[in-house]
Amino acid sequence: MKFKSFIGLGVAIALLSTGLSVHAADESCAPFSDVDAGTVYCLSIDYLKNQHIVSGYSDNTYRPYQEIGRAEFTKIIIGAIFDTTTIDSCMQGVTDEFFTDTSNSEWYAKYLCVAKEQNIIAGYEDGSFKPGNSIVLSEASKIILNTFGLSMDSIDSDPWYKRYVDGLAYAKAIPVSLKRFDQNINRAEMAEMVTRLRTTDFAQNSQDYPTLNSISNPEENTTKYSAYIISSTDVEGTVEGYLFNDVFDFVISLKGKSDLKLEAQLSDGTGKNLPITMTYDDSSAHWRGHGTWNDLSSDSMEALKGGDFQFEANEKTIIGTLTQDNNIFTDFAIYDPAKEDDGVWEEDVTALKAILDEFGYTYTVVDAEDINKGRLFNEEGGYKSILMPGGWAYTRSLRINTDGKEHLQDFLKQGGNYVGFCAGAYFAAGTIEFATEATGGGGIYAQESDYIDYSEYYNNDLLTTGSIKGPFGWFPWADGANLNYELAHINTNNQTMKTIGLPESTRFLYGGGPFFEIELSQEPEGYEVWVYAQKPDGPSNEASIGDGKPAVIRYHYGEGNVILFSYHPEVLIGSDRDNIDSLTQYYQEDSIDWNRGDQSQDDINIDNWNIVHAAVQIGANEMPTPMGK
Repeated sequence: MKFKSFIGLGVAIALLSTGLSVHAADESCAPFSDVDAGTVYCLSIDYLKNQHIVSGYSDNTYRPYQEIGRAEFTKIIIGAIFDTTTIDSCMQGVTDEFFTDTSNSEWYAKYLCVAKEQNIIAGYEDGSFKPGNSIVLSEASKIILNTFGLSMDSIDSDPWYKRYVDGLAYAKAIPVSLKRFDQNINRAEMAEMVTRLRTTDFAQNSQDYPTLNSISNPEENTTKYSAYIISSTDVEGTVEGYLFNDVFDFVISLKGKSDLKLEAQLSDGTGKNLPITMTYDDSSAHWRGHGTWNDLSSDSMEALKGGDFQFEANEKTIIGTLTQDNNIFTDFAIYDPAKEDDGVWEEDVTALKAILDEFGYTYTVVDAEDINKGRLFNEEGGYKSILMPGGWAYTRSLRINTDGKEHLQDFLKQGGNYVGFCAGAYFAAGTIEFATEATGGGGIYAQESDYIDYSEYYNNDLLTTGSIKGPFGWFPWADGANLNYELAHINTNNQTMKTIGLPESTRFLYGGGPFFEIELSQEPEGYEVWVYAQKPDGPSNEASIGDGKPAVIRYHYGEGNVILFSYHPEVLIGSDRDNIDSLTQYYQEDSIDWNRGDQSQDDINIDNWNIVHAAVQIGANEMPTPMGK
């Protein structure tokens, strides 16, 4: 197996020539505030910093365990080989975009330019590059081999990435922390791979293609295990692993607070324990650990096959049932990342859990990583529905990447359901307009010119026709009083509304949600309107934007249902039925002058939960029925 070097655009790429090793133990390694001698691949990160290949973030962090995106990975790899003159001059005279989803005005453009000119990258068959998506080992191996000017004499390329993985393995440049071809690479692993190639550190252990293939494409004697780890208050998450021959390879991902004292080990139930180093990833608010258990005894293997497996964290023993059928789904998934700035209204999540508990449905909290990696369903089954709570749709649109949005679409096409409240409805938009100011405050109402097109920031296309627009033109969004009851006109001609018995007019809790503009010719399959927005008598006619427009809708997407609420009927006022004593997050319940009109608080609360109950029943693939009191 031989390598061939490569000369490109006047840049001679000298490779595997320095003979320098950087992996000798060094307790003083501390290149960034979050990287020290205890950090995996610290010396490689330190090397890249000293070589001015990486500089970290403005707060002097490096975030070693944060997954690295395709554009950022390309930037660093190109920067590791090509000089700044070549990179900075590449965009001269370039007018055409490189891919359908990239922009020449973005920070990564000049690096993509070099990569395209050198035939290092080609993108996907649909013409996209997916710059924000996390890069996986198979893709990274091709970019690295092409950039560093190496190609394999071997023509064996079935699958296409085999020659590139073989090349990295020959150079001993695949860290042992990488277990699968489709594994996302983090920033520490990227540093280790580049450093090994630049310093010819052949003394390091490396993965090879046969080992990776045995895990990524398990044979009949390989069993896949998945388990949810459940704790009362501290942590929750997943263990995923493969048992092949006498080796158990696993990955642990747990949601929990960064200051949690977390010590972990896996126990096979026969007295054999394997300590696990858990590391906190601030970017995703996850604790992560991985390991390989070699030479399992026959008793240990039987314990694994029987599902008798334990996980210990924070001095508590937590049982995680490993299931060979990989069917570990509850009725509902609720989107709620653990990170504080995740764009989710936590009191809304509390209310959603309360209504599911009251009506006997099971649920699991999921986050962007779960959606991005397609964990809503598999060959064996899936959640019946995902609930998207209120908050800020833009934040979750950043966290849920292109793959995640495609997984959501596939989830719906195969029969999953989606129920979104306020921000959860905005998140479903293909076309979205939002008025951030001058809505209702001091008698100044929203004009059409106040609604700005934000579609490019979302690009989800769950709602493929028409547009989403908000908030209501009369609603005081900008003056701080941004939560109250709004009149709602119930579509009593709709069969679902007839069935649950809502009155023709009621009030729903509202906090700036959207209304829907869908022409008759644009209506999606199964489209029906449950509720229309209704402007109160007080505001002037200038405040009519949104009046009479659909505010709660349902339609089909593939085999699934989508139900979108402008309102927050899941959150109750003056009642602890939703497990919220009194609103304190974002809103002070006691300081709001509630617009109840001539309705009692109890009647409003019953109407609010009645319509949510119907949506939840449809989300559970059941026929809606009246909730009752």
